[in-house]
Amino acid sequence: MRKLLMGVVVSLAIVSEGFACTLAGENKHIGRLLAVDAAAGEFVLLDAETQRELRFAASPQLLDLLRPGRTVKVRYEEDEKGRLVTVALTAI
Repeated sequence: MRKLLMGVVVSLAIVSEGFACTLAGENKHIGRLLAVDAAAGEFVLLDAETQRELRFAASPQLLDLLRPGRTVKVRYEEDEKGRLVTVALTAI
């Protein structure tokens, strides 16, 4: 019984992470911070659902607080050039 319960818990964790961005809502992504490039004014996120690297523009103040390896939820807007601009960021 214990093995079955552990299997269910692990399966739910994998499924929920796989659909994290879809469930988070429109203009939101969830993933792991891969890199912070203060000179370019952006950070790179590995999307939990698609496993694609996404670049987000962010303020210098926000970039100073970010550390690669953390899992975060990003709310963003797309600017006129098609860049993803961070509106809010929450550590998970």
